[in-house]
Amino acid sequence: MYKRARKSICCFLLTVFTAAGIVMPSFAAGTDIHVYVERPAAEAGERFYHGVKYEPLNGAYLGMFAEGDEVVHDPWTGNPFYFDGVPKLTGKDHALYMIYTQYQNMPFNHYLSHYTKAKETGAGMQVCLEPVGGLESVEDGSYLHQFASEAKESGIPIFLRFANEMNDGSNPWGQKDSQLYIQKFRLVADIMHREAPNVVMCWAPNDWPVGSADKYYPGDDAVDWVGISCFPPYVSNSQSKHGMKFTERTKEIYDKYAARKPIYLAEGAPIQNIEFQDDPSVTPVAAKELKEFYDEIARRYPSFKAVFYWDNEESYGAKRKCKLSNSPTILSAYKSAISSPYFLSKVGTTSPVYYADVKDNAVAPEKQKLSAFAGVSGRLDIGKVVYYVNGSYIGEMTGSPYEITYDFSSHKGQTIKLKADVYTTANQYVTGVEIPVRVGY
Repeated sequence: MYKRARKSICCFLLTVFTAAGIVMPSFAAGTDIHVYVERPAAEAGERFYHGVKYEPLNGAYLGMFAEGDEVVHDPWTGNPFYFDGVPKLTGKDHALYMIYTQYQNMPFNHYLSHYTKAKETGAGMQVCLEPVGGLESVEDGSYLHQFASEAKESGIPIFLRFANEMNDGSNPWGQKDSQLYIQKFRLVADIMHREAPNVVMCWAPNDWPVGSADKYYPGDDAVDWVGISCFPPYVSNSQSKHGMKFTERTKEIYDKYAARKPIYLAEGAPIQNIEFQDDPSVTPVAAKELKEFYDEIARRYPSFKAVFYWDNEESYGAKRKCKLSNSPTILSAYKSAISSPYFLSKVGTTSPVYYADVKDNAVAPEKQKLSAFAGVSGRLDIGKVVYYVNGSYIGEMTGSPYEITYDFSSHKGQTIKLKADVYTTANQYVTGVEIPVRVGY
């Protein structure tokens, strides 16, 4: 991250959010409401699987950039080292960690101690290789071949993110000639694929500007994973800077590439401060968005197969504050978000559960966990879902993922009408959906 001058809990969060003074209109355009049942992942089979190296069949790896959080990492003493500090802080092992390195200026083994620790703990690494001298400096020479050799010798899963955020003009390689970028990416990919079989190549544009990434895509043969950098900014606790939720910001890239590549959040976090201000005044909405992002990708966007939280803050530029240890509210939201078994602590594992959309799947006639994706374009104040079967109330839940338990056994062999009504944090009705659901195996 060279850029930008170098770049129950649910109820609690909603109470904080409401207290922050969120007032929005009762209706908004662009509704996308889905209801899910939690099912054994074996039932999903390979429905969301692309067959790419290191990709879990179902679920998403937990990842983090953690060098910037002194509570989990001391770069001078290595005590704590983030491989130990992150699980201690968050209560859960993470499968992947991230470092930044500079083309030509730093060999792969500049971070040898990190790779050694990763191997000891069974973790993988995302290595962000940044051509700070410009794309023209990248060549088929000794540096890249030695890089590949050392990466192979590390013996760990390496996610190589070359020249990230190329569609963003805030770095030396950004918004340059797209054909030059593609040529250089393909050069790096060819060397790594031939000489370092433990390396997967990751193409990872920024989520902003909208519509700016496609022309830089190097081709399916060169790209293994598609990543997205995403740092949602807010202007208040009721409004995002660009009128989009966290997950909405990733939807453009997801919709274009998820059918053929595993997707991952290459780095990102909701920003706890209004840009260029020191006060973390929008922590309430950041915490709510953080929890909802993890809930929503597990259900609505199942081709997300890894998520790297950016545990850091900046004292320059936009002064982005995303550090976990500085905010009990953010840390609590993160702990709650990653607690699901859907989020994986080891590369090579898979989730024991998946979330079946009831509009596409029959519901078993037994007790089931129901949850919802309540997408209303741009709305940050969605807070509750109320459920009905054939017009009769069956339950409600405040806070994402709006989960209740319901026994469908009395409806065996029937097609029922399942209704989900969506409300704001201020208990104002927003919209609803009625879905015909077949109950039976």
